Amino acid sequence: MLKLQKIIAMNLWGLMERSTVIARLSILIGYLVGWAGKTLSLALKNSWFLQKFTFLGWLVAGELQRAAEVLREIEQLRIASAKENQLRFLYQSLAFVCLKHNALEVCTRAFEIRINQDADCLWAWRILVDYTYYLGDLSRTRDIHEKFINRRDRYANRFNIDVMSDRYFGPSFTYAFGHICCLAAYAKAKVLGGTTHKRYHLFLDRRQISNRHLINYLAPHFNIHSDEKQLSEFENRFQYVEDPFLCQIKFFDKWYDLYDALYQIEEKWDQMGHGPFFTLTPEDNDLGRRIIREHGLPNDAWFVTLHARSASGGSIRNVDIMTYIPAILEITKRGGWVIRIGDDNAPPLPKLSGLIDLTRLKPRCERLDLYLLAASKFCITTTSGPANAPGLFGNRSLQTNLIPLRHSVANANDLVLPVLYKSRATGEILSFNDVLAYPLSSEILIRRSTELSLIYNSALDIRDATVEMLHSFETTITPSHNQVRFKQLCECHGIQFRPLVSESFLRRNEQLLV
Repeated sequence: MLKLQKIIAMNLWGLMERSTVIARLSILIGYLVGWAGKTLSLALKNSWFLQKFTFLGWLVAGELQRAAEVLREIEQLRIASAKENQLRFLYQSLAFVCLKHNALEVCTRAFEIRINQDADCLWAWRILVDYTYYLGDLSRTRDIHEKFINRRDRYANRFNIDVMSDRYFGPSFTYAFGHICCLAAYAKAKVLGGTTHKRYHLFLDRRQISNRHLINYLAPHFNIHSDEKQLSEFENRFQYVEDPFLCQIKFFDKWYDLYDALYQIEEKWDQMGHGPFFTLTPEDNDLGRRIIREHGLPNDAWFVTLHARSASGGSIRNVDIMTYIPAILEITKRGGWVIRIGDDNAPPLPKLSGLIDLTRLKPRCERLDLYLLAASKFCITTTSGPANAPGLFGNRSLQTNLIPLRHSVANANDLVLPVLYKSRATGEILSFNDVLAYPLSSEILIRRSTELSLIYNSALDIRDATVEMLHSFETTITPSHNQVRFKQLCECHGIQFRPLVSESFLRRNEQLLV
């Protein structure tokens, strides 16, 4: 039953976002179900089935406030048949749909009420940590995180779980490519001696793994648990001692915000003289070379890997692939090739000499993706999971259309191009100092903002930054005055920023460095 509930929860958004007759009928049915369930529940308020029926009706209809009110009724009535795992499913469903609808306040309030009902409800504390982070209230997030950690430690002591020596990671760390890359940061922290944990436990749900082959590279640093019995043990026991993904990482006895922690770990890694964390296996090297030769890459050719995010759902991290064409032409003009990777629903590129577009490759090969991110001359990426992979293999990247600013790659020898922000009220572009001071810590906050509009990187920005990257392989690059100034602005706002911002981009927007 719990597996069925998970499947329903993961498909709720797909049901609501498709603009088809069936979806619209489903929403209408949802309204009717919600109304009918609400009416019936007045007569049978102690019926768990009817309350659940009512909740799901309002949820499908997008009436999230009403769905939250039903949850409050369930809490107030303390319905005996409402088991903990069933309540958790309903609350997690509400959280999932609220996130898609940007109804963060509704979700946050519902979980606050849940915690008032049960102050030791660890799964509610964990989700509340994430959602206050989404809202950009970092001070409140840290406070809630501290309270969660205290309750988690009490739970661990009660059930004899050694959270000082063992750390537990569940499917939230594997369902997205970038999340798997974050696991490498935890592994590096252990290698550096920056954590008390002696053992890492990773619980794998095969339905929630973005790239299984990247997990294979991580396997020497984790105890892998993947059978149904172990997953059930995680669900019922260990998930309550898993740290929230989004919030903070403890490194050398100090809690850091997620991205600050990633920078700290990379900084220490470089200072200790460590090289690439991963090295491609000979088998992956041979497989990758064979496949790209079959697609037309000459034996002696060098190539650049391109990943431009274009996922469904209207994310502000999606980019216009056509703005990358001048950069592609610049690379091929110099004798290189460009190999594009990504989902098969990515917008097509025109046929260009020297371009290999693998987004239509079926079946998709996870090993090939890793090879291309690791073995290219460098990668051109966006604010998406694959941007974090090249550095793990010692490769470099040009991260374009960076958004938010804090979500940059953590490697000092990489180059980035941030998006710009324009005030809707004045029409003026915000200075970098204003952007750094603005509460733009997550994509959700930016999407919710009615005050700002986004200016994505132009084709000229991307082409010129590509030229900079190519030039950096020919000569030693010393940070320019503008690049140093940008890092100084970040430091003034307590933000670590390791890569360099494209000099041509800063020169073009020098007035924003005030």
